[in-house]
Amino acid sequence: MTGETMDRRTVKAIAVLMLLLVAACSGDSPTAPPPGGGGPGGGGAQAVTVAIEASNDDPLVNSTSTIIATVTQNGQPAVDGTAVEFSTTLGIFSETGTATTVKITDEGKATVTLTSSQPGSATVRARVGSAVATTGVTFRAQGTGPPPTNGGPTINSISPTTGSPEGGEIITINGTNFQAPVRVLFGNREATVVSVTETEIRVVAPRIDLPLDTQFQEVQITVISGVGTDDEASVTAAQRFRYERQILTPNLFSVTPSSGPNEGNTRVSIIGEGFQAPVRVFFGTGIGVEAAVQQVTFNEIIVLTPPALGLGSALANSEVPIRVTNVASNTSATLSPAFRYGPEMVITGISPGVGSGSGGTEVTIFGWGFDDPVAVTIGGIGAQPIKVSGTEIVAITGAPLPACGGTVSGPTTVTNLEDGNSAEGPEFQFVFVNPSITSISPSSSTAGGTIQITVANPGPGSVRFEIGGQTVIPTAGVQIGPDLFRYSVTVPTNLDFEEEECGVNGTREIPTAFDVTFINVTTTCTDSLPGALTVTPPSTECVEPPVAVVSPTAVAYGDVAVGASADRVVTVSNAGGGTLSVTGASSSNPDYAVTAGPFPASLTAGQSADYTITFTPAAAGASTGTVTFQTSAGAVTVTVSGNGI
Repeated sequence: MTGETMDRRTVKAIAVLMLLLVAACSGDSPTAPPPGGGGPGGGGAQAVTVAIEASNDDPLVNSTSTIIATVTQNGQPAVDGTAVEFSTTLGIFSETGTATTVKITDEGKATVTLTSSQPGSATVRARVGSAVATTGVTFRAQGTGPPPTNGGPTINSISPTTGSPEGGEIITINGTNFQAPVRVLFGNREATVVSVTETEIRVVAPRIDLPLDTQFQEVQITVISGVGTDDEASVTAAQRFRYERQILTPNLFSVTPSSGPNEGNTRVSIIGEGFQAPVRVFFGTGIGVEAAVQQVTFNEIIVLTPPALGLGSALANSEVPIRVTNVASNTSATLSPAFRYGPEMVITGISPGVGSGSGGTEVTIFGWGFDDPVAVTIGGIGAQPIKVSGTEIVAITGAPLPACGGTVSGPTTVTNLEDGNSAEGPEFQFVFVNPSITSISPSSSTAGGTIQITVANPGPGSVRFEIGGQTVIPTAGVQIGPDLFRYSVTVPTNLDFEEEECGVNGTREIPTAFDVTFINVTTTCTDSLPGALTVTPPSTECVEPPVAVVSPTAVAYGDVAVGASADRVVTVSNAGGGTLSVTGASSSNPDYAVTAGPFPASLTAGQSADYTITFTPAAAGASTGTVTFQTSAGAVTVTVSGNGI
C-alpha cells in the first residue's frame, strides 16, 4: 500500500467521522450535498438525484426491511459521506428507535433498517437537499399473507425460562421449520442470534430495564423465520420468559390450607413472590419453629408444618405467623396470622341449618383442618363443595329421596381426601313443601286451547297435569320466582262434557267445569283444584238422533195368478236428525221379496229412499207376512198380504 493511498483513505475516514458528528449534533436536519467542483469538468453546482428501494416491501409485523438510498451526482455515485435524511410514516428505524434518522453514503449508497410493531403501510422518504425519493413498505399481521411453503415455524420449548434483567444468558428455542435468517424478540427487545437450525435457535437474551420496585417481568418470545424471504412467518411461544432480579425479597400472599392438627406434618402451600432457594420457613412468633421445606419456586413454597409439641408447644391450639427467609440475600417476609393449629379436624358450625328438600341450598361449614380436595355431606346427603379453605367450606346441598311434606335431617361431615381425616358436625334439616297450584290463566278456555298453570314448590323430576281425568304433558317449566314455576298446557279435546236436551229428543254439549290436578311423577306429590277450569266444547250444536219410518206400513196385493208377480213401492224415511243408515231387508214369507232399492242407504234428516216389494205366489190361496228393514235407528216393518189364484 502506497503512502498516497494511505493518505486518501485517512482523509476519507476523517471526512466520514466529521459528517457523522455533524449529523449527530444536528438531530433530524440532513446535511447538504457536497459542493461542486470536485469532479471532471471543473466548478459549478452539480445535479443530485436520489433513488430508494426496500429489500422487502411486505414484511411481517416486528420483522425488518432494509431501505437503500442511492445518491448520484451527474450520473455518478455521490462522494462518500453525503448525508441522507430518512423518515417514515409508520414504524421506526432500528438504528435509532425513531421515525427519522440521518445516514451517510458509502460508494453512493446509504442504508437504514425499518421495523414496525403494528400492521399497516409505511411511506419511507430519503432526502438529500432538494432531491427526494419515496418507497412503500406494508407490514402485515401473521396469517394475512400466503402460507409458508414449509408449513410455518413452531415453538415447542424454551430453555432456560428465566434470566437476569442484565441479559447475556444463552437461551435455546426448540421447535420446527426454522429458516435462516431469523429475528428473535424478547418483548420489544431484539436478541442476538448465535445459531440457527431447522429445529433449534440459540440466542443471547437482551437486557431490559426492570423498575426498582419490580422483582420480575415476563415477556413474550417471538421468532420471525425466513426474514425477507417469501416464507417469512412469525410464531410466539406459549410460555413466557421471566426476567428475575438476582437478589429477591420474599413477599407472602396466602397460605393453604390455613389450618392443621397440632401433630404437624400438614402439607402447606405458601403463595407469594420473590422466593429464592434456599429458603427457611418458621412458624410462630419470635424465632419460631422451623418447617421442613419440600419445594421452592418463585411464587410458591411447599412445607410440612412443624408439630405443636415439645419446642413447638407454644403453637398448639393457636393462630401463628409464618416467616420466610431467602438465605442468599438474607431478606425476609412475614404473614400474620397465617396458620391455625388445633385438633386434626373440627366442624364448629354450619349456616344455614335448614334448606329446601329439592336441594341447591348454599351452606357454609366453619371449623379448621380442612384441606382441599374434600368430600362433604350435608344432612346425610352428598354435597358439592365450591370453595375450600383451612377454616371454611362453602358447599351446595344435594337432594334427598323425594318426600311429600315434613322434614328430613342428617349430619354434616367433611373428609380430607388426601389424608382421610374427617369430622362430623351439626345436623342439617331438609324441609319438604307440598306442591301447590297457585293460578290458572285463563280460567276459561276452549278445548284444544292453551293455558298457563303456575305451581309453587313443584319439586325435582318430571311433572304431569290431569284435566277432567285426561293426562296432559306440559312444556318445560319456566321459573318465575323462588320455587315458583309456570307451565304451558294444551286443554284436551276428548273431555266428558255435560249435555242439555234440545230439539226433538236431541242433546248438545255445554261448557263444563273440570278439576285440574298437578302430579310430580318423580316424587308422587300432587295438588288438585276442583272445578278450576271451565272448558267450552268443540261444538255446541244440537245433536238429534235419526228416526226411521216406513210408509205405508201395510200393503195388500189382492189376487195374483200363481207364477205371476205384482210390485208395490214402500218408502223408508229419516224423520229425525243426524244420519239414518238403511242396511238391509228380510221377509217372513218367501212369496214376498225386496227386489229394488238402495242398500246400504244414508239418509240425512228429512231424506227418504224407495224400495220395491214383489209378491210372487207359489200356490193358490191366501198369503200373508212381513217385510222388515234394518236401520241404524232400529227395524221398521211392513205387513204384506195377497191371494194366489
